[in-house]
Formats: sequence, structure tokens, C-alpha cells
Amino acid sequence: MGIAPIAVSDLRLNLERLLSSEPIRKRAGISFSGGVLTYLGNRDDNLATLQRIASDLSNRRVVLNDVWNNEKKGQYLDRLKSEGMSIDNVPARISQKTDSLENIPSPVRPKRKTTKDKNLISHADENPFVRHPSLERAEKIWRELQFSLEFDEHDNAIAVLMRVLLEIAINHYGKAQGLVFGQNDTFAKKVSAVADSMLNRKFIDSKGRSIIRKFEGDKPIVSAHSMHQYVHNPDFHPARSDLKAIWNVIRPIVISSVR
Repeated sequence: MGIAPIAVSDLRLNLERLLSSEPIRKRAGISFSGGVLTYLGNRDDNLATLQRIASDLSNRRVVLNDVWNNEKKGQYLDRLKSEGMSIDNVPARISQKTDSLENIPSPVRPKRKTTKDKNLISHADENPFVRHPSLERAEKIWRELQFSLEFDEHDNAIAVLMRVLLEIAINHYGKAQGLVFGQNDTFAKKVSAVADSMLNRKFIDSKGRSIIRKFEGDKPIVSAHSMHQYVHNPDFHPARSDLKAIWNVIRPIVISSVR
């Protein structure tokens, strides 16, 4: 019996993760700088490369662990190049081709994303830090994540500031509620203590607490460990889907931290 193809949703997430950084996209022959999709070399060769990538992902020849960070992504693209696919050697450059501009295919403009898809925080959410002058930095970070920083253009800034916002929130809550964090407590352990307190105060329910408990571990994607990697691991590139998934988990803690 053959291996079942990957679910469409998982295929989309893994493809997004693989192509989440502009240097990697350029190696695969495309660019999405400024919200415009451009084929950087021969269009047919680029499409063949993308079709091969989609086939590898859908048939599980390439799985999450193979596209987990930039090092592994580079190894996969190197393998494709060795098999004859059109892959650029140097991720930092756009193309070595000397074709005149008129021979380069015109950019393909994607459909404009709705406002809710461009920012991490929904525009419908009220900024919980507005009425707290002592939390001015948290208020500004919230505003940047809600209105200024956009996916695809500012993924790294979003990842780091989301981590900073959560840390400010739990430290403020802990101080206000008299929670004592140990000097050697990990970030995940602090989140756990705050979540337990919020459950006792009925700021979150048991279902919300169980979701946050998974976040406390070191599993891939939605975890405190991943947030740590965004700050300290140079090869750990944030993907839009991962950032949104983490935000959906920590959002109740951030909002409830000033209640």
C-alpha cells in the first residue's frame, strides 16, 4: 500500500514555510518582493521547479522536518539542483541571466489581500494597554502589530515583537497579582504560572488552559520554544501561518494581562 498524499491544508502550510523567505524564493526562481510575484528566469523552468516542489510535498517525499529552517531548505534545493531542476546557486542574488528587460515576463500581481490578512492582530481588537500609561511600550507594540507591520514584508519584526509583547504582558500580570517567578524559570514556565492564575480567576476556561499547556512544550510551530527560536536562531525563519497560530493561542493571555 502506498503512502497517502498529504492533506491540502498541510501541503499549503509546508509550501508556505519552504518559500517563506525571499532568498529561498529567489533560489527557486521567483520573487514576491513588494507583494508582486515575478518569475526571475525562464518561466517554464521556474514553473517546472514549483511543480516538482509541490509533488514532493504532496507525496511526502519532503516533510516538515525537511523544510524546518533555512539550512534544511537550502539542502533540499541543492538536491533539486543536482537532479537537474532550475535552482540558483546563490540565494542572495536575483538572477545571473543577461536577458534584456523586454524578455523578462511581466510581474503577475496577486489578488489584494483583505486587511485582516495583512496584520497579526485583527483591527477589530481593542488595544488593552491604552489605559495603562506604565505599559506604553506594550501599547505601541500592539499598535505596530495591528496596523503597521504586514506579513511577507515584516515577518521577522512581527515574530520578535510578538515575543516581546507576551513577555511584557506576563511580567506585568505576575507583578500585579503577586506571582513569584524563580530566577531560573523558563519563559514557558512563567507562561504556565500566569495561565494557571488566569484559569483560577476565570479569565480563561479549561479548554483555553489546555491549549496553552501545549504551547508550554518544545514542540514545533506553536510553542514557547518556537518563539525563543525566532529571537535566537538565525536559521529559524517565521512563516505567516505559524505566527498566526501562535497568536491565536497567546492572545487571551495578552489581553487578560491587564484585567
